Amino acid sequence: MYSKLGLAQWRTCRHGYRYAPEAWAYYLPMKTADTVKGVVGFHFDNPEQILTPENKIVIDTIARLGALAIERIGGKE
Repeated sequence: MYSKLGLAQWRTCRHGYRYAPEAWAYYLPMKTADTVKGVVGFHFDNPEQILTPENKIVIDTIARLGALAIERIGGKE
């Protein structure tokens, strides 16, 4: 499991969905200002329609809010 998370983080979080269309989901790092708390993947039936630039901003915000929530409760130190 950890190797898949590491691969997802390295391969798709840095480059985004458009560079890894074979990926099962749109993966993003759950990051705060100084650390990465994890990786979150969003799966869509029609990613070409859903992953507009505007929606990518919203999805990135969701990932960052999740990271802040994890940080707040003291997770993944």
